[in-house]
Amino acid sequence: MSIYPPYTKTFYSFFKTLFICLIFISSETYGQKDSVYFAKLAETFRGHLKSNLDSAKVLADKILIEATNSKYTKGIAIGYNYKGICNIYEGKYDSATVCLQSALINFGENSYTKGVCDVYSNMGVCYDYLGKFAEAIKNYLNALRVAEKINDQNAIARACNNLGAIYYQRNEFKTAMTYFKRSLKIRESEKDIYGIASCCLNIGACLSSLKDLNGASLYLKKSIEHAKLSGDSVLLADGYVNLAQNYSKDRDFITSIAMYKSALPIYESFNDRRSIADLNYYIADDYRFLKDFKSAHALLLKSFITSKAIRYGEGIKRSASGLVTTSSHLQKPDSVEYFLSEYSVIRDSLFSESNSKQIADMQTKYETEKKDQELKVKDLEIEKQTVESKQKLFQRNAFIAGFVLMCGMAFFIFRNYREKKKSLFEISEQKKIIEEKNKNITDSINYAQRIQEAILPPLENANSLFSESFILFIPKDVVSGDFYWYHQKNNKKLIAAVDCTGHGVPGALMSMIGNAFLNEIVNEKGIVKPAEILSELRDKITHSLKQTGEVGQTKDGMDMALLCVNDDNTRVEFSGANNPLWVCSNNGEGSVITEYKGDKQPVGYYIGKSLPFTNHVIDVKKGDTLYVFTDGFADQFGGPKGKKYKYSQLRDKLIAVQTKSMTEQKQFLLDEFAKWKGSFEQIDDVCVIGIRI
Repeated sequence: MSIYPPYTKTFYSFFKTLFICLIFISSETYGQKDSVYFAKLAETFRGHLKSNLDSAKVLADKILIEATNSKYTKGIAIGYNYKGICNIYEGKYDSATVCLQSALINFGENSYTKGVCDVYSNMGVCYDYLGKFAEAIKNYLNALRVAEKINDQNAIARACNNLGAIYYQRNEFKTAMTYFKRSLKIRESEKDIYGIASCCLNIGACLSSLKDLNGASLYLKKSIEHAKLSGDSVLLADGYVNLAQNYSKDRDFITSIAMYKSALPIYESFNDRRSIADLNYYIADDYRFLKDFKSAHALLLKSFITSKAIRYGEGIKRSASGLVTTSSHLQKPDSVEYFLSEYSVIRDSLFSESNSKQIADMQTKYETEKKDQELKVKDLEIEKQTVESKQKLFQRNAFIAGFVLMCGMAFFIFRNYREKKKSLFEISEQKKIIEEKNKNITDSINYAQRIQEAILPPLENANSLFSESFILFIPKDVVSGDFYWYHQKNNKKLIAAVDCTGHGVPGALMSMIGNAFLNEIVNEKGIVKPAEILSELRDKITHSLKQTGEVGQTKDGMDMALLCVNDDNTRVEFSGANNPLWVCSNNGEGSVITEYKGDKQPVGYYIGKSLPFTNHVIDVKKGDTLYVFTDGFADQFGGPKGKKYKYSQLRDKLIAVQTKSMTEQKQFLLDEFAKWKGSFEQIDDVCVIGIRI
């Protein structure tokens, strides 16, 4: 059973640190009498920002007011930039984008200065937190373009870090690595201890997501070493968090929990409530893997409350999702209903239309101001030409005629440009809608995968029932329509390979229904005879899905092979629905496989007469090997001619590997399946179970 994959905002633990670096704009030489005064105010602002946000906000307003009164354009730009930074710190990203757009206008968005570079970086942060990744990437690329133009190595490194962070969140880890390594090279050349720690943290997170846990561990430990040297406790905490996640992926949950708890006091000392909410969620996630749902529930509740208090949408969504699962395990139906409702509300409102409207209003205001300015300039030029040409009537008339013609051409060009821009905007908006819907679908399927994994019994625990055994389980999609099931009731050991109707999400829903009914039949009704279990399961499925054979009703069901092994391993009971049991034994001349066929009817609605399932009783001896399976392996297309693998070939291969251990047999089948499939698409879920008596 695989561990839970990291959520998108897991990357926030080091992206936050990058952001603290990027928001400080350096003072420039302004070339006028106000430059020295405003440079001193800017230096004071940076000091306040690190220690007292309220003081920083007051000073930002002061800079903006005084610059406006003195008509000092660059000072106005600095003031708007600093107001935007304060809004980012407070989580007011929509307000921040409005301020930053105004800063860009006053700096001159087509100029190549450090101020423009920093504003683009800050705008990228806003769009990133708003979940508008395309806009974030556009602004970060603009920042990189300006930084390269002015050859500012520190700004280039910062822009590369930001771009890497965005591509990481989009799960494009190799592209993210390219940007992070470029940034690291610059930081190392400048011997920037803090920058090296931050870049190593980012690269380690990418390698971890690419499942290179050893490589990730090396970079993360290097990050922690440099964070200690830099004396930055927040960056050190971020290193602990990412290394803990690496241990979690390696299933060392005890170590990961201990490391998370090392980072928690650091975030608490800074009252970093967003990081505290994230950290409580990560620790809870590990407790869920350890089946300690009570501890997980308590921590998820803390994360949920903190996220609600700071209006942290992603944190609310994740913690509510986790609380649905833990509440279900702790049998709290009211809590399940409440947190399902909270999850749905926050999911639907994360990217509301109000944010898009504010940005559109801001863009309209910007275009109107710019157009007014252009018209004023043209009016002045016309007036000047009129005064200069009073004595030259012919030249004046010629100029007016030419100017009118130019205006007409400009009008048509502007109209065509506006229509083209409108079309591009509509295409961009449609693309955003499609991307958002695709993300919602992907998130839902990934969440369904975690639920299915939590319901299925752990693969490794099967050895506690059957010391020599294997379960080969290869889903076609993220979630699976095939599933395995095993259980022990008194002195009976039960195990089954089940193939539900369809695969993907529909098949996964059937698999969860089948798993729940099997547990109910064995645990509550005490039925352990395979044929009786299948009959009872068929009744429950047809009743629950209201299958009476009428037109339009579902005909969903499942094929399966179910074994019951007695305590002394001398006798096996078997019953199958369309799927057989293979018993491989040695007859003195070599290994042979005996097949016990299942009944030609499914567990579910059947057009023909539903007969009782046959219960086979088979005597077995030490060394015999039993195999049950679904049809995914044999039906897979591949090989040199693109044909099905077929049961006959599977039978021959199993006979050939009888001298191998069950672990080696599993690896052989895994390699054989991959080799046969080659470049062909996997057509169905695969489940093969082997038990040696």
